[in-house]
Amino acid sequence: ADDQIKDIEIINSVSGFDLLPDKVREVALYRTKYPESSLLELAEIISIETGKQITKSGINHRMKKIKDLANRIRNNMNKE
Repeated sequence: ADDQIKDIEIINSVSGFDLLPDKVREVALYRTKYPESSLLELAEIISIETGKQITKSGINHRMKKIKDLANRIRNNMNKE
C-alpha cells in the first residue's frame, strides 16, 4: 500500500489526477482515504459507498494502471 500511495502522490503532483480515467481516479482517491486497507477491503468499501460493485481483481487492475502511469512520469522526470 505504501508504494501505491507514493505512485498516487506522484501522479497527483503532476496532473492532479487529470490523467486518470474516472474509474481509476476513484480507486486512487479511495486508496488515499483508506491507506491501511487490503485490496479486498478496499473493494468492499468502494462497493458499499458507491453502490457499484468492484472486485479485488478490479482494484488490482486499476492499481496497475496507476503504477504504470507513475513509472512513466518518473522516467520522464529522470530524463529532464
